[in-house]
Amino acid sequence: MAGLTSSTITVSNYRIGDFGYRAWQARQIITLIEAAERIWTVNPIGHSFTEGHSLQVQGVVPIPSNLPPAESLVLLLAGSVVRSQKYLQTLDSYGFAAPICDECVGKPQQMRLPAEVLSGESTVPPALITGALGSLIGVVRLGITRLDNYSQLDDTEIQALAEMNLDIDVFRREEQELSHA
Repeated sequence: MAGLTSSTITVSNYRIGDFGYRAWQARQIITLIEAAERIWTVNPIGHSFTEGHSLQVQGVVPIPSNLPPAESLVLLLAGSVVRSQKYLQTLDSYGFAAPICDECVGKPQQMRLPAEVLSGESTVPPALITGALGSLIGVVRLGITRLDNYSQLDDTEIQALAEMNLDIDVFRREEQELSHA
């Protein structure tokens, strides 16, 4: 998979402990790889989420060029990271879910974008974005690190995520001279 990793997103619980402490407990790292097509990769790195959510899915999700990065990230988080049963059923009803394995048929397990959406012939129904936000707000906290100044997950897209009421911290690369020994 050639291309440039332009952004990483650290996924953590929204709040931790009885007093809702706002600390980082990284659960997954998502990378945005930009090449001929945009691709998200999902990589578990530790702790499990709250009961009822499974973080055992990992893999590569291509992004259709007509879908803004903010919306594609929201779909990815809800469909492949948080994976609430209600949202998975919604994905399935719109034809956006597929089982991970043959034994899992009948149980939507992973988000899959239909071919017509990937090709740009069709768009993502707004109900899927709204449903995704319903399963994310108050559940996840995102740490976005831009590794490249030309990332498609730019200031406009990050602002769109903030306007969706997601809890976001943004980290930017500093340009500095380091001496090498």
